[in-house]
Amino acid sequence: MTLWWWGAGNCPPLKGSMALVSVIIPCFNYGRYLPDAIHSLMGGPTSLGEFAPQTLQDFDITLVDDASPDDTYSFAEPFLCERISYIRNPENLGTAAALNVGIKQATGKYITFLSADDMMETTRLEKLVNAAESNPHRLVYDDLKTFKDGQRQDTMPLMAYDFDKLLYKNIMHAGILYPRQAWVESGGYPEQFRDGREDWAFNLRLGVFGWCGVHVKEPLYLYRREGQNRSLHNGGTDNRIMWLKKMQQLYPDLYRGEKTTMCCGNKSKPKTVAASKSRSAPTRNQYVEPIYSESGMVLVEYQLPKAGKILYTGAVTGRQYAFSSAHKRNNVDVRDAPALLQRIEDRRRAFLRVNADPSVLPPAPVVGPTIAPDHTDPTVVEITPVPFEPVPEKKSKKKQLHV
Repeated sequence: MTLWWWGAGNCPPLKGSMALVSVIIPCFNYGRYLPDAIHSLMGGPTSLGEFAPQTLQDFDITLVDDASPDDTYSFAEPFLCERISYIRNPENLGTAAALNVGIKQATGKYITFLSADDMMETTRLEKLVNAAESNPHRLVYDDLKTFKDGQRQDTMPLMAYDFDKLLYKNIMHAGILYPRQAWVESGGYPEQFRDGREDWAFNLRLGVFGWCGVHVKEPLYLYRREGQNRSLHNGGTDNRIMWLKKMQQLYPDLYRGEKTTMCCGNKSKPKTVAASKSRSAPTRNQYVEPIYSESGMVLVEYQLPKAGKILYTGAVTGRQYAFSSAHKRNNVDVRDAPALLQRIEDRRRAFLRVNADPSVLPPAPVVGPTIAPDHTDPTVVEITPVPFEPVPEKKSKKKQLHV
């Protein structure tokens, strides 16, 4: 993987050291569309006419070239500057892995995805960030507007967030906006889905970890439909059955009707079971008896000058850790340390490890939902899935969840 940061280009600098939003644009053989995508963010000429800059300009862009054999770099190079970085993978890894590569480099509080062949309306980032700020611990999605041959066309309204429906149909598009912390806690995009539907698998994974959705009812994401879309070639009934089987293999517990207490589906009181034989996963803000790791504790220090007592709940163990301006240091379970050490608050790292050992944190068993491993990132929970039998889709009598 090669990463370039260029001081050339004409993009204005950020006001602070870190962007509020990091926009990830994966690209494979779509170099010719990059000017449209970038100009919809920075302002400039597009196939839909001249675009003004986004009304929220506190963002950076990471272009991830997934080993394109076309001239993607020649289209990207004129735009590269301190706010627009370019990464080239040494081999084609698929969209899920390309997104994970880009997000690892990102420092923004929020992450959003823009396909290289798509664009966004000029108020989109501002409106989605406002919704996210008003709804903590949520992901945000909007409606779609298709375009073709230089003309905006149909509006594609999406339904209100409903986790139980999400099990059988992707009710959100790929360009959701969410806190980077959600990506850390959930383990990222499942890389088994390299041929498509990685957004559906990730959207469901976020719901498993309690990151539910907020719907902005405006068509702010511009979706190009000029015969180049991957979804036009991997759709249909047969492919849908194939994708559903892959989802069942990735989340066998969910498709047996079993949900942990963190899961968004519990908002409508579906069946809930323990995530392990000995202990159920904690709900947010619920104190549970700490689960100690045989591999020990890690001393961390809180870096922000906030007054008063602050409690953090371990993403894996559910143990609560207290910090304050007078007591900035605390020992945390080694299994909770990765998520805390990657936490971003006020555009800064919230925690640093004291007397850090440069070696990678050792793996340890976890308490949480059953998810199959997809890569070896040390922050990812890796659990071997159990055998499953497909559960037929049932018509839900539950009320639709509105958030």
